Formats: sequence, C-alpha cells, structure tokens
Amino acid sequence: MFATLFPSALLTPFGGVFSDRYNRYRVLLLTQVLSMVQAILLTVVVFLKDYAVWEIILLSVVLGMINGFDVPARQSLVYEMVDDKKDLPNAVALNSSMVNLSKLIGPAIAGLAIEKLGEVVCFGLNAVSFIAVISSLLLMKLPTYVPNPTRKIFWANWPKGSFM
Repeated sequence: MFATLFPSALLTPFGGVFSDRYNRYRVLLLTQVLSMVQAILLTVVVFLKDYAVWEIILLSVVLGMINGFDVPARQSLVYEMVDDKKDLPNAVALNSSMVNLSKLIGPAIAGLAIEKLGEVVCFGLNAVSFIAVISSLLLMKLPTYVPNPTRKIFWANWPKGSFM
C-alpha cells in the first residue's frame, strides 16, 4: 500500500494542475489505458511465477504514479458531466460514495476471488475490467473542450534571480 499511496500523494498536486491545464477527459483516458497496461504487466509477472518482491513493489509505484494524475482528472471531470450545476452536490456525493464503497467491497470480493480462482485469474480479471472503463469513457458525450488561454504558468512572472 505504501508503494502505491506515497507516489500518488506526491504527484496528486501536479496531477491536479495538469488536469486544470489540459483536457481532463484525455488525461483520464490516458491514465486508464496506462492503468490497464500496469494491470496486464502485473498479471504476466504473477503468471510467470518467477518474480521477486521488488517487481511487485515497482508495479505498485507505477500504479501510484498513474493514480496521482488519474484521481484529480476523474474528480474534476464530474463537474463537466453534470449539465444542471444545481445537481453538482448530488453528483459529487454519489461519486464519493461509489469510490468509498468500492474500497470497502473490492478487497472482500478480491479475497474471495483469489481463494476460489487463484491470483493469476484475479489479476487478469482486474486487467480485463479496464476494457469496460475505457469503453465507457469512449462512449461519453462531453461538451467540446476549450482550452483556457488566460491560464499562465505561475513561475512565468517570477522575478529573475530570486529564489523566493
């Protein structure tokens, strides 16, 4: 968990800035594809049964780095998905409930799946599950992305030769 959460905690502020400056939808689509690649690599490593702990930790770090950009993009995309902005608090609450419920139920289902089906099948199902997520993202109808030309890099007006 540390190998996944620490890089995510470090990169989330940068992921938030990245999601504000670029098309959130495309950022989310890219992070989901990268997450699927990471899940496939994890499945292959476990399938080959000749792995070291460092390989699992490295793949966990990669997932944490991806999540550092995925979470801000996903959370900020909720705003764009809601047509009537007075429904936004309900949409945010529903999104938060679903995320927390998946954190509660997901490990229990994974534990049962590992017990009944084995690790390789469980990791493989996780990798395959990204197909549904990516397909859903591709089927979404969002307003046309319009870049905000007024956004500037915060250090662009920084006085030259000063550190603070």
